[in-house]
Amino acid sequence: MQNAFELGAYQITHVKRVTIVDEYIDTPDFLLNRTHRTFRVRQREGKISLTAKEPKGFDLGEFLRDERDWKIDQAVYDLQLSKGFADYRAQLKDVGNSPLSVKLKVINERDLYSMTGAQEEYELAVDIFSYANTLTGQTSSQQFEIEVEAKNDAAATRIPSMKSKLLSLLTSRGYDDFRFSEDSKYERGVKIMQLWQPTWLQYFSAWATRSNAALIMLILGVLGFVVGVVAIVVAK
Repeated sequence: MQNAFELGAYQITHVKRVTIVDEYIDTPDFLLNRTHRTFRVRQREGKISLTAKEPKGFDLGEFLRDERDWKIDQAVYDLQLSKGFADYRAQLKDVGNSPLSVKLKVINERDLYSMTGAQEEYELAVDIFSYANTLTGQTSSQQFEIEVEAKNDAAATRIPSMKSKLLSLLTSRGYDDFRFSEDSKYERGVKIMQLWQPTWLQYFSAWATRSNAALIMLILGVLGFVVGVVAIVVAK
């Protein structure tokens, strides 16, 4: 893989390989997935973190997101899992009272590279991973992904051209399956594993879970009254 990144003026160095286990958390109706958001538990090198990502924009495979992180331990994770992550729902817009649970698991072998030029500094992450359905245990075929992150201001201004250069180089060397991502890793996993195929009943059930119970009872009461009026009219 290092030979595939031969870019002349850039020095590329393999830093390390790490195993990362990600669990993606969502509502029963996959609200976060449908609104391009992510709530993730990551286990890496003996540490556990929670991350919430909100989209800010998208451009040619580049995802612009606001991110918030919380460092937790195994005891906190186990407690939140049992509570449907109740202590974090307020951090996620429109989730309301809807319980959160693990929907998708990713086991990832990540190779990290540093890439430096005269002024620019980048980090390349080469991911080889598979998706797992946490309910059925079903796993996907092996997936590949390359992420490029600017590590200084000089690199940040050249990210779009650098990504295009990398893609052209990989394609020219026979790596024809690489494309610019249009979805996040979580969104692609939901599609690949076919986790969300909604019916109108699923939408209503999930909405009802998030909504205020008193409001639901009011709506049902109004519907009951309307049905009663119609019945009387028909009877007459």
